[in-house]
Amino acid sequence: MASPIDSHVAVLNSLKGQTLLLPDLAALVYPDWAVHRYANDLELRTEIESEFLERYIASAKTRQQLKKSNAAMLSGYFWSGTQIYGQDSKVFLQWCLDPSNYHPARAPCPTIQAKHNCDCFQEIGEAMQTGHSRDALYRFMGSLKEYVDSVCSAQEIRTHTVPDLDEYFRNRIYSIGAFPCIMAMEVNDILSLKKGVRRVQMPQQTFAKQYQVLIQGCKNMMLGNIKWS
Repeated sequence: MASPIDSHVAVLNSLKGQTLLLPDLAALVYPDWAVHRYANDLELRTEIESEFLERYIASAKTRQQLKKSNAAMLSGYFWSGTQIYGQDSKVFLQWCLDPSNYHPARAPCPTIQAKHNCDCFQEIGEAMQTGHSRDALYRFMGSLKEYVDSVCSAQEIRTHTVPDLDEYFRNRIYSIGAFPCIMAMEVNDILSLKKGVRRVQMPQQTFAKQYQVLIQGCKNMMLGNIKWS
C-alpha cells in the first residue's frame, strides 16, 4: 500500500509541465460588481514592512514570508456598492430565521435583487426552529444582521481610505462572526443553571468554576477570532 507521501509525489509528478488556467471567479459569480484598488497601497506596504513587521514579528523568516504575501496589496482591493448586497442579505436572513415566518405556514421567499451567499440559512433557519426559544432566534438573527452591516461597512470605508487600527477593531468586533455563536445560546438556561446546581447539591465553588469556564470560553472565542483576522 502506497504511503500518503508517495501518493503526493505521484500527483506532483503527473502535474509537471502542465499549465492550469483559472478563470476570473469573481467575474463569474458577481458579474455586476466592480473591484477597486486603494490608491496608496504602495505607501501602506512600506509602512507595514518597515515598521509593523519589524516591531511585532521576531522571526526573520516569518517576516520575509509576510513580505512575499504582500498583505498591503490584498487589503488594498475592495468591493464597492455593497449596500444592495447587504440589504438583500438581511432580508433573506430575516425570512430564514424569524420564527413568525414559519407559522401557521412558511412564508414565501422574498424577491432578492442582488446575488448573495446566504442560501445555506434556508436549512439552518428551519433546523433552529426546534430547540431554540423565540428570543434566542431573534438575538441570533439580530447579530447576523450586525455582521452583514460590519462587513459592508468595511468595504465602503475602503472607497476613500484604509481604516486606522482603532477603526479596524471597532468594526472587526462584529465582522469576526463570533457574536452570532454566542447569541444562539439560551441565556435563560445559563441563568437558571444555578437552580439546577442546587437541586443536585453541587458545591457553590464548583458552580462558580464552571460558570467562569463558560465566560472565559466566550472571551477566548472573541480574542481568537480577532487574532486570526
